[in-house]
Amino acid sequence: MEWWLAGLIFLALAATAAILPWSIIVVFSSGEGFNFRLRYLKKIPVLTVRADSLKKVRVRLMGFICFEVKAGKKRKKAPKGPESPEGKKQLMPGRVSAALQAVTLDTIIQMIRYFRGIIGDTKTQMEISGEIGLGDPACTGMAYGFAHAFLGAMGIRRIHITPNFMEPVVDGYVKLTATVYPLAVLVRTLRTLFSPSIRKVWFALLVPRRTIIIEEVQNIGS
Repeated sequence: MEWWLAGLIFLALAATAAILPWSIIVVFSSGEGFNFRLRYLKKIPVLTVRADSLKKVRVRLMGFICFEVKAGKKRKKAPKGPESPEGKKQLMPGRVSAALQAVTLDTIIQMIRYFRGIIGDTKTQMEISGEIGLGDPACTGMAYGFAHAFLGAMGIRRIHITPNFMEPVVDGYVKLTATVYPLAVLVRTLRTLFSPSIRKVWFALLVPRRTIIIEEVQNIGS
């Protein structure tokens, strides 16, 4: 009976987490690096990732569990045969070719509808602030005008860019805030993945035809 109770509690928590909103905050700054924050109900911290460089990443879980991830040096491995995992990876070009052949106009339309739907399901705000200078006043003015026009056309309203006509400089930050409802994103994603035009693409990528595998293995063996 205790297992049933634990299962019911887990399902209730999972359902609550899927229905209620999650907040995602991504900040990229030229001075402080990359910062990612995931919050539940916009207030409860779940995951925080901060990277000052690609070699050192600090992670914090639930607001109090902290650890660092450091990139190590990659060791060179000896070439493997076609039966090893490394050899099987060489079959990927044939799979990609088969998947590209399965792409049609309906596939592209479905993907556009999917991304537009995801944007509609999430409340997204972007803020850009910084200073830009290219060393030449004319080029700086053209870049400044183009940036405002392009970002404004994309629907970004919080733009605070200061032109520097004296010296070349690119400094600032980009902040993206999104409110996501996991259940809505999951339903839309599954519906898109199993639509006929999309299903043909990932099926060709995961399960290539036997002739492609035979040809690639012969090429590797020779």
